[in-house]
Amino acid sequence: MKLSIYLLSLWILFVYLDLPGKTTEPQESSFDSFIKQINVLEKKKRYAEAHASVIAAWDRFPGKRFELLKEQEYLNMKRQLYAENLKVWKKGHELGFFFLLHPGIKKYAPYLQFRAFSKLVKRDTQLRQAALSKTQTLFSIKLPDTFDPERAYPLFIVLHGG
Repeated sequence: MKLSIYLLSLWILFVYLDLPGKTTEPQESSFDSFIKQINVLEKKKRYAEAHASVIAAWDRFPGKRFELLKEQEYLNMKRQLYAENLKVWKKGHELGFFFLLHPGIKKYAPYLQFRAFSKLVKRDTQLRQAALSKTQTLFSIKLPDTFDPERAYPLFIVLHGG
C-alpha cells in the first residue's frame, strides 16, 4: 500500500511539476514548427529569408507541397515579385493543384499585365472543375438525444469550405 501511494505521489509530481523531460504543451509537428519560424520572419519583414527557407524545405515536407507553394505565393506578393508567382502557379498546376486564380479578384490585378496569367487562369479553372466533378458534398445532421419530432427546434447550420 505504501509503495503504491509513493509511486502515485511521484507520478503526480511528474505530471504537475515542470520537471526535466516534462512538456507542458503537446508536441507539434515539425511542419507546424517550421511555419511558426516562417511567420516570425514574416512579422520581421524578412521576406527574402523566409522565401529562401520555404524553397529549401521543399524536399523536407513532400506532403505539404501545396502549403509551401502558397507560402511562396504570399512572400512573392509581399516583395512585389509578381512574375515569380507565375512560375509558382505553373509548378502547382503541374502537381495538380489549383489556386482559385481569377482576373476579377483584386489581389490578382498586378498579374493582368502578364500574358501568361490568362493561360494560368484557364488551366486553374480546368483543374478546379475537374476536382469539383469528383467531389461530394458531405453533411451531417445532429439531433438532440431528447429529440421529439413533434416539437419545433432552432436550426443551426455550419458551413465549411475547403
